[in-house]
Amino acid sequence: MALGPVKVATPAAALPYAIAALVLLPAVPYLLALIAGTQAALARALLQRGSGERLQAELVEVAHSRARLVDAFEAPSLVGPLPPGDRVCRWCPRWRWETAGRAKARSAARHGG
Repeated sequence: MALGPVKVATPAAALPYAIAALVLLPAVPYLLALIAGTQAALARALLQRGSGERLQAELVEVAHSRARLVDAFEAPSLVGPLPPGDRVCRWCPRWRWETAGRAKARSAARHGG
């Protein structure tokens, strides 16, 4: 087996690497904690850079944008039935209902019932 530039062919040759791995294993959680702490410090620094009022305004705009998006998807259901073959989106419950209805009609037509 090759470990980088070193080839290990016998268990005796692998023993130093196994011992080193066992010695370094307890250090892994500390390394992960160090990485997480660094990421948290970076996030805090980036978030504190902007003013609170500006961030609040951006959050309000995001909420308004989401509301407009929801209204856009709900609007077609308020105007009546869609023309045949038309659909709002494939995740919409109405589309599933209409598609299931067409599938049942096709199945009934094929099987005579």
